[in-house]
Amino acid sequence: MAFRMICPKCDTMDYSIERDRRAYAHGGEAADLIYSCRCGKRMFGDAVLQEYERQKKEWASDTSARSEEDAAREAASDEREARETKMREALAYRTRIRAEREREEQMRREEEMRRWRERVEASGGKALPMPPPKPRAKAKPIAKAKPIKAKPVSKPLKAAPVAKAAAPAKATPAAAKSVGTTSVSKVSKSAKAAPAKEGVELAMCAWEECDKASRSNSKYCSRECSNKNARARHRLRKTATKA
Repeated sequence: MAFRMICPKCDTMDYSIERDRRAYAHGGEAADLIYSCRCGKRMFGDAVLQEYERQKKEWASDTSARSEEDAAREAASDEREARETKMREALAYRTRIRAEREREEQMRREEEMRRWRERVEASGGKALPMPPPKPRAKAKPIAKAKPIKAKPVSKPLKAAPVAKAAAPAKATPAAAKSVGTTSVSKVSKSAKAAPAKEGVELAMCAWEECDKASRSNSKYCSRECSNKNARARHRLRKTATKA
């Protein structure tokens, strides 16, 4: 591999060496050389020649790098030759197989012609039609799947009986007493809205405008009544502070 100088700064060959046009017109020497690389390295005159000589001496003394380059080049050449050889062998094999098939086809045609001539001679010289070509074997038809018949249901299915709704529990007199100011009609309405279990006293909702029974774990029937009562207490406290 021929020697070529590399950039001492970026170790690449992406540089250019030119002569100063003005000095070249007046017969300038090496002092007019201008070295410029893409990395920004610049040299002028004798510095370019000195760098070139230095790198060339190092390249000549370093035989290991050149031997590695020669070995890599030889390996690439051998690989390329082996690939081309395989390609030529594949093409030769393909040509040989094609020639053998054509020869077999020609022999088959000659054999058919010989048999046809023998038949003509056996029939007394009468013209006989050429034997037709052998038809290709037809593929077997695919058997159709038999339709599956649904089995009739032996007995009709009966609908499950619907359970009757339990009758709402009646309000007990103890619940009516615990309410105090509420009337018996309100107790009956709340009992219809939320039936209670036997032996459990019914308590009315703490919001005065509501006539429903309270929940088991609260003194209100719902979150809405609780918020209404809280807003009412807040308004009372606000008016009391203003007064």
